[in-house]
Amino acid sequence: MVTGREFRIRTREKFISLLPESSVCVIFSGSPKQVTSDDEYRFFADLNFRYLTGLDREDMIYVVRKKEGLAQEMIFAPEKDSLQERWHGKRLSDDEIRDITGIDKVMAYDDFKAWLVDTMSEDGIKIVTDLTSVAPEKGSLGEGVEDISRILTDMRIIKDPYEISCIKEAARITEEAVDSLKDYIKEGMTEYELAMRLDYELARRSCPIFSFATIVACNENSFYLHHSRADRDVKVTKGGYIQIDCGARHEGYSADISRVIFTGGNSPDEDKSDKRYVLHGIIKELRKEAMDFIKPGVTFAGLNARMHEITVKRLTELELIAEDEDQAKAVKRYYWHNTSHFLGLNVHDVGSKDLMFEEGMTLAVEPGIYIPEWKVGFRIEDDVLVTGEGCCYLSSGKDDIGEGYICI
Repeated sequence: MVTGREFRIRTREKFISLLPESSVCVIFSGSPKQVTSDDEYRFFADLNFRYLTGLDREDMIYVVRKKEGLAQEMIFAPEKDSLQERWHGKRLSDDEIRDITGIDKVMAYDDFKAWLVDTMSEDGIKIVTDLTSVAPEKGSLGEGVEDISRILTDMRIIKDPYEISCIKEAARITEEAVDSLKDYIKEGMTEYELAMRLDYELARRSCPIFSFATIVACNENSFYLHHSRADRDVKVTKGGYIQIDCGARHEGYSADISRVIFTGGNSPDEDKSDKRYVLHGIIKELRKEAMDFIKPGVTFAGLNARMHEITVKRLTELELIAEDEDQAKAVKRYYWHNTSHFLGLNVHDVGSKDLMFEEGMTLAVEPGIYIPEWKVGFRIEDDVLVTGEGCCYLSSGKDDIGEGYICI
């Protein structure tokens, strides 16, 4: 099994081969952002810096100097400082940085500017960087800097087996956390209680920075697609449902999983006409069709069109859409979001939505229908890998209706 260190060394070798000659490439990890004058947000490293180095600490810089076919890599990092560490936490040692990255040369962060000025005094050397980075330090490089973000985007679109294993593990952790929540749910509990419990279950299995803000939406709150501010007053009801959408990270890589939990009332065996279960059946059909549709050569637009086609057919049968309606407009009353997106270090990972799918791409797939007339709407989402001939689940793909029903 390839280790993260081996993956990063191999990845940087490819990256360096694509850099222009006589260049200095500079990628910043970023600095913490202020919440108040004396506090900061929890730090999250620039994703391309993380991709190349595996480091997730603030105020670090990855540099590679390429000239005459030779490349020299280095990391600039804050030096060990007992006084600063007393207040702000332990810093990585040079040896720890070498072990994580596979880069031998580690220099003091405070020496970067002087090093860059000295290096740029050589004739013909140009600076290149990722101009899509959210790290504000990129602005300190001055004018005339060449953007090499496209190189990193193209590399990140197709996942290495190591990356695929990380996404698969993140999905496993996420589903385990969601499953653990089912034993905790009781009638009268609030969204807020459930969301905090789910965050705890995710954090204790992975890390405290999730793929995105956890969504726990009871009943019609599911109509607010990014309902990430769990309500202290909205409660679990018997005969209702809970939309969950969350994702753990593993080694920096994201999962994106959505599940619906039916909270009591008639069971699926007792009343198949229950609108919750009728909608579940349509979503399950869409999921199967999506998995059959995804393969190299098709696109997000094509997948959306296929999902809309099935949705119109089913909702026309249920008399929610009239046969003489403009179907392209009618479906948008009920199918509110795209079916899929790229997945990787970011939950909505890099890559143009116009690209054809290729082997090695990883996607989140989430068909969802929302029916205000029924006061029911939800999505079921899993993480998948595009293979040579089709696709396969990286998460469990569980969508049996019994999986989602709990008796309260």
